[in-house]
Amino acid sequence: GPSRPGRPIEPRRVLAIVGRGRWLLIAAAAFGLVIGVVVAKFVLRHTYETNTSIRYEGAEPLDPTTPPDIRRDLPPLVDSLRREVVIEELKRRMGLTAVPNAVINTRFSQMLDDQAGILSITATGDSPEDAATFANTLVDVFLEHQVERRGAAIAEAMATIDERITAAQEEQSRAQSAYDAFRLAHGVSTELSDDQTAAMAAAADLQARAS
Repeated sequence: GPSRPGRPIEPRRVLAIVGRGRWLLIAAAAFGLVIGVVVAKFVLRHTYETNTSIRYEGAEPLDPTTPPDIRRDLPPLVDSLRREVVIEELKRRMGLTAVPNAVINTRFSQMLDDQAGILSITATGDSPEDAATFANTLVDVFLEHQVERRGAAIAEAMATIDERITAAQEEQSRAQSAYDAFRLAHGVSTELSDDQTAAMAAAADLQARAS
């Protein structure tokens, strides 16, 4: 279309206009810099990380017929890292009882190498010291919880064994009583071989069960 009337743009005029406004531009840039420093220092939160590792060498199985297997045994142990009892004790020791468990769970992550039996934990904090304290406290609580669980499992296994021993002793006592009654009723001599005694005990037991 036709050109609009007017004078051509002169570089000196542009520089003069920009020159008159340079202090405004500099002031705006300085103000933005100050705001950025304030936000970075007082608004944005710095987060620090620390890492720690635990090596699991396995434990003697409570059932002697079950061989130890780290790849089988370790994952359930790692799952207990986020059990409520562990998180609550961690909060108590850290003075964070008012913080929701969901928030505490976001402050750490774990990675498991079940081939090597290594559990790695990464914890965060507002300072390097805070992150390290959180990680160390979490590991302490976790290991203590594992000791308690192991102790409870051993106690339960021992109680089961005691019950089986008591039942076996009672069964033996009943068999002995039945054998003695059978022997007396049939005038059997006490001078019997081991095989004869076993056969007589079995017969006495069968008779006692049938009566």
